[in-house]
Amino acid sequence: MNAPSRPGTPDPGNPSPAQAAMLQALRSNRLDAIRTEFRKLAAHKLPPALRLLAASMIGAVDAATKLLDAGLSADALAEGAPENRTPLLAAAIAGQNDMVSLLLARGADPVLADDEGNVGFLVPVLTDNLPMQRIFLAAGVSPDLASSQGGVTALMVAAGQGNRGFCELLLDSGADIDQLMASGEPFFSHPLDRDFDMPALGCAANCKQWEMAGYLLDRGAKPNFGVMWTDIALTLAKYSPVALVEKMHGAGYSIVMDHQFLLLFAPPVEMNLPEMRSKIVFWAAVNPDPAVLPWVLGHGGDPLAGNKLGMTPLIVAAAAGNAVLVEQLLSGGADVDAEDCDGDTALSLAVERGSAAVVMALRRHLAQTLPTNAHPLTLHHAAAEGALCMVLDELDKGVSPNLTDAERNTPLMLAAAAGRVGVVRALYALGASVRPRNAHGQSAWDLASEQADARVRISLREFGADDPKKRNNADRIDAFEQSHGRYSHPFKMPQRNP
Repeated sequence: MNAPSRPGTPDPGNPSPAQAAMLQALRSNRLDAIRTEFRKLAAHKLPPALRLLAASMIGAVDAATKLLDAGLSADALAEGAPENRTPLLAAAIAGQNDMVSLLLARGADPVLADDEGNVGFLVPVLTDNLPMQRIFLAAGVSPDLASSQGGVTALMVAAGQGNRGFCELLLDSGADIDQLMASGEPFFSHPLDRDFDMPALGCAANCKQWEMAGYLLDRGAKPNFGVMWTDIALTLAKYSPVALVEKMHGAGYSIVMDHQFLLLFAPPVEMNLPEMRSKIVFWAAVNPDPAVLPWVLGHGGDPLAGNKLGMTPLIVAAAAGNAVLVEQLLSGGADVDAEDCDGDTALSLAVERGSAAVVMALRRHLAQTLPTNAHPLTLHHAAAEGALCMVLDELDKGVSPNLTDAERNTPLMLAAAAGRVGVVRALYALGASVRPRNAHGQSAWDLASEQADARVRISLREFGADDPKKRNNADRIDAFEQSHGRYSHPFKMPQRNP
């Protein structure tokens, strides 16, 4: 952030020993060193502007008053001052409240910035100095005063920090709760260097200050988020409690909206989600508050919108481990056998991800849907038929996942040969090996290679079935599948969850 224009700083040239010592103390930013130099007799030999700067930092009000009474400007800039810092800014940063009061009373400009972009009127909120903020307001400094380039107000900073005390003081003093930020520099920055055009409420939401966001809404803030309109929706979906989502909705801002994303250079998972109505579902699925996902689905979110993932609401809920929502969706008639584009089912993902409550809910529902005269299948038959629920029933009885049949086939081998991706992955997660060979010398990889569905081979390659020498996923996972296939899909790679 560039400082507001002001008279140029003269070159200190060759400073006197006293001046050099004081400048060194100022650069050290050590108040004890500044105080020591100031008290020396040599301090009287310092240029007036440098003496005022030092006095401001150590709170020497009487000395500063004499300099100002002699006609020195309260904004006098000392030759060689560190960061071209004004006396007001130096006093504020040092926490010298009485000095701040004096300088403001003598006409110091609270907007002048140093070389680092610091401005006097924002120091109180940045340093959590509420009494100093009252001093600025009592001196007539507007609570809506904004930095000249970034358009940042104290209310915006306080909202981003979640500082309730400052927000109450500023709003009670007449601050405009809906005043819009410009570029936000140097406190906020947009990756495309665009103006934010959003108020304090946007700062609170973007900084995940949920209680503050709720407070500002209660004070009448309007959810006008400018270029952050969709970004804040996704942030709320992923992190905020459902109470705030509902409160935003009541104020006219729904996180479920129609929007088409430009996906050039987007991360792999986002490349598969070009529409907001589906993307918001996957972001809500990982929210710590499990009530957010059903809220999103109930207000128009659709994980199938605009993509070919085939991940139904039930599959998303199961992958996210949201057992309550799984129960609700099943009660509403959700298809428990639906497969996504990778061949996974709600049950197989729940097994693989270790979601015991979800697995129990799905198994209980599947057990209720079986015909009363249905005969239980053996472990091998269940694996070949893709009947994962029955596979789990057999394993619960203590049957080994690596049990072989008369042909020395394991359940995983038969599932691979039949193209049952979900069963293959679930069995592997439960301890099945991809190494055994049957009586004909065939491995699971060999059997999978004989059938047309390549999705099984993708998973087997991940498990090292194609080459025992591949010891880790970096070697086992195909680069194309990472960027465009299975592992670019939500919940299919731990580090690539939404």
